[in-house]
Amino acid sequence: MRLFLVLLPLFLFSLSAAYVDKIYISLRQCLCLEPQWLYLDVKAHISSTGDSPLNLTLQWFDGGWGGACLLGPGPDVYNICSVPRSSSAVALTLYQNGLEIDRV
Repeated sequence: MRLFLVLLPLFLFSLSAAYVDKIYISLRQCLCLEPQWLYLDVKAHISSTGDSPLNLTLQWFDGGWGGACLLGPGPDVYNICSVPRSSSAVALTLYQNGLEIDRV
């Protein structure tokens, strides 16, 4: 019972009224002078029921989460992001009032 009372507020705190509901990421074809970078077209849609400012960024994993390509505020965002070719993963991170609330 005590464990339930401790975990319930943490669970409720983690719920958000904003989330990323559509994502489109494609590799952009280019004649790149910098072959160690990949260029990605990133489009996303953010669903939100609140009026708080939302920002979406693309981050990459290269031994640790780094970089931040700002996609912009919602609801529809688009940007061309450069990512190191050595990256093993990318993630879209949604921030609300400066706090991370969702990562895809």
